[in-house]
Amino acid sequence: MLISDDYRRLNRELHETNPHYGNDNFGWSRFAKQLVQGGGYLTVLDYGAGKGNLKIALSDLPVSVQEYDPAIEGKDGEPEPAELVVCTDVLEHIEPENLNAVLRHLRELTQKRLFVTISTRLAGKTLADGRNAHLLVKPPVWWRAKLLKYFQILLWEERGATVAAELVAKKHMGARKSAGRRQMTPEMVAFFEHTRQQINAASDAFSQVGDVRTWESVGDEPADFQAAVDVIEHMDDMDAALADLASKSKKCTFVGVRITELHSEWDWRRVLEKRFRAAQWERQGEHLMMIGAPCVMVQGVTAVGAVDSEERWKAVVANSARFPRRIETAEPHGRTALIACYGPSLVDTIETLKIEAQRPDVDVVSVSGSHDFLLSHGITPKFHIECDPRLHKADNIERPHPEVQYLVASVCHPGYFDKLGNADIRLWHVSTGEHVLRIIGDLKESPKHVISGGGSVGLRSIPLLYAMGYRDLSIFAMDCSFKSEGETIQQWAGKHAGKKQDVVDVMCDGEIFISSPVLLTYATNFFETVQKVTDLNVRLYGHGLLQSMCRFYMREPSQENAFMERIEHVDDALTERVA
Repeated sequence: MLISDDYRRLNRELHETNPHYGNDNFGWSRFAKQLVQGGGYLTVLDYGAGKGNLKIALSDLPVSVQEYDPAIEGKDGEPEPAELVVCTDVLEHIEPENLNAVLRHLRELTQKRLFVTISTRLAGKTLADGRNAHLLVKPPVWWRAKLLKYFQILLWEERGATVAAELVAKKHMGARKSAGRRQMTPEMVAFFEHTRQQINAASDAFSQVGDVRTWESVGDEPADFQAAVDVIEHMDDMDAALADLASKSKKCTFVGVRITELHSEWDWRRVLEKRFRAAQWERQGEHLMMIGAPCVMVQGVTAVGAVDSEERWKAVVANSARFPRRIETAEPHGRTALIACYGPSLVDTIETLKIEAQRPDVDVVSVSGSHDFLLSHGITPKFHIECDPRLHKADNIERPHPEVQYLVASVCHPGYFDKLGNADIRLWHVSTGEHVLRIIGDLKESPKHVISGGGSVGLRSIPLLYAMGYRDLSIFAMDCSFKSEGETIQQWAGKHAGKKQDVVDVMCDGEIFISSPVLLTYATNFFETVQKVTDLNVRLYGHGLLQSMCRFYMREPSQENAFMERIEHVDDALTERVA
């Protein structure tokens, strides 16, 4: 039984009396339309159609849409199977004793893909008998286990109190797992060794690949390079499998998967790009291969170059010819780089920074807007780092200082270099997928000057200083959050040439921080960066979201975050006492 007669009657009454019931209030029809367009589906079944918003949304596409809703007359007939079945805000309304029957029904109707969304909290609507409209209020982990009995999980997202998932109907019962660890064939060993050598030939010191392992979902250990070949597509929970693969990959991941009617190339690209920054794709027949780096994506954030790719390349070519000197790379040494970022906590930690800067083994490094801030407090940095290609970044420096060495990326705007005049400028290159081979091949630049790293200048300074021999970093004010003073939100420590960012509230370790989508991405980039090497020690100063995240992870040790042992957060109380 899919629905009892009494419950059918109650739902019909709610549909008739409440114009908002079954009305796609969260706009899932727009996302379903993207699935239809991207997947090329020709038949769609709206399971639990409600007021019919999905059919309206798809009316301009060449697709056949069925509607099924047992509580609406005219839509309550037995539906035909469809390539795409859409079931949004439905399953939480199912009578608990009928849920398994409904899931079996969905499995039988799904030819290629099932898209579901499920609310995990109480509804704001009440049935005529007094019950909450959501009869099944369960946590995401419960729904995941329930769905895995009938479907293969392709994509899984938890957005607040809503779960969204793309599923493939499976015809077997019980979870499929790897049968055991396979041994790499001599051909695979040779291929991965060749790939490793190619990566190292085009990588800075921070991204050099050492050990190579194959991921099998059985007894896997972390490695610089993980290879997953002909295994992901056999996992029932592919989303969880890829999350584990990414967590076991320190620097690079190779994935080889088979393209089928149920798992198209479009599907695979979306699935893999959720967990990895793809550097190269290659398709050979029915096989798709990807080489990329593990990453943690922030929902709703898509990385976009600040300046058009060709415009950046023109700057790289021109600046490389204009400035002959490059950064000085070095073997590891005993000096500490003190990096002054420009988060708002720099104001609170400046006195501590002054004390730390007086140590004979410390070199002060400013980034972005902290250059003038440090000078105004009587601190002259040894180095200043910039890699943003936008012209307005030149406004962050009033004038260059004769004792500062400016480590500037070739991608920076020529106007930035004009602002520096006759200063001591040392060039380096930003490693980007579209430019790295051109920098090494066309411009004949050394790979050791092509620096990897995250999306901000603060993050990029970590591998840059690593290439210069620094293995101990003291980082001030890499907050990844803002400071609130009444109605005023302070985004930087002082004046800044950048535009104000959109803000979001983030809770971490019991405290609410004001951050932005971009800064959330930088916070995840930090952890991706520092786990790549085993000989880097980091001390974080200041109070912000990133420092709070580090404290939380330090209290929750695991195999995956063992690298946190090399990160220290200097207690806020110490900073306050010095101030």
